[in-house]
Amino acid sequence: MNNRHLHIVIYLLFSGCVRMDTERAISSDHCIISPEGKEWILEPSFISRGRSTYLLLDVEKGWETEPPWKNVVRDGEKIKIEAQLEDKNGKIYLSGIVGSQHGVEGHKIDLRFSNDLPRYTEVKKIRLFSSQDFSVKNISLRSRNFL
Repeated sequence: MNNRHLHIVIYLLFSGCVRMDTERAISSDHCIISPEGKEWILEPSFISRGRSTYLLLDVEKGWETEPPWKNVVRDGEKIKIEAQLEDKNGKIYLSGIVGSQHGVEGHKIDLRFSNDLPRYTEVKKIRLFSSQDFSVKNISLRSRNFL
């Protein structure tokens, strides 16, 4: 490899163009999220390696997010969704923005955790809450890191 190739590789590594994701399936079952909440205990722990961490939930078509990005709406129905991650020391991190994703994988809602979730946090528990019963499936936890 000549110097030009080496410079390109170094540039890609340090410019944020290279992305490393860590993802763990939490549940592939259909489940109902409710105001009482639903909890999953992770064995082994999930290590949040990235600069952004979020939960992905498969939802029925038609659900969209709206400002202030805490709710999902469909046909005039509005549901507030919240998530908590608990680390190995019992510290709880709350989700912030609720986003939506469309693509070949289907329709997903993502619950994003802000920068107060440090890199390399050992997540032991996940809790999901909604303002009313809300049907989801294929729940996964993803950590995204741009090198």
